[in-house]
Amino acid sequence: MSVRISTWKALLGGNIRQDVNSSITAATNGGLVVPHYYALANSVNTLTAPHRVSSTKEVDGIFAGATVTWKDMVTLDGTIAGIRARLCQKEAILSTIRLYQPTGSFSKLLLDQPWLSYGKLRANYAAVGGDAQVFQLQNTYTGGTPFQWPDRLLFADDQ
Repeated sequence: MSVRISTWKALLGGNIRQDVNSSITAATNGGLVVPHYYALANSVNTLTAPHRVSSTKEVDGIFAGATVTWKDMVTLDGTIAGIRARLCQKEAILSTIRLYQPTGSFSKLLLDQPWLSYGKLRANYAAVGGDAQVFQLQNTYTGGTPFQWPDRLLFADDQ
């Protein structure tokens, strides 16, 4: 018995992405000399050194897929994707994550049934995942004393 495949298709591809983030933050030291004038030069004490952060996230991926249709009635479709994500900071690799994400589907046309003139039966499966963002793999939050909130908040136009 031979199986006659009416159509088939295949695909292969890849992706390379690099996200580079850089930031510099600074704050006044000891409060403001002139109230409601928000500038670093308005600091009561000498400014502390700014906090500088830079990070890189690299994502490389490959994927492949195939679809086979038999007698224009039954279709099988499947894909697989392999992803490698690297989180880097200061030229050091913090973490490497590898993900494999398969998908598959099956469909069959239902023709000339006594109770149905035309229909399609379909089933799908997919497994997906996600990689982490930079700084989610280490503790970056340090607890301090809670804010002492006044009875009401003051804004710049409140005098």
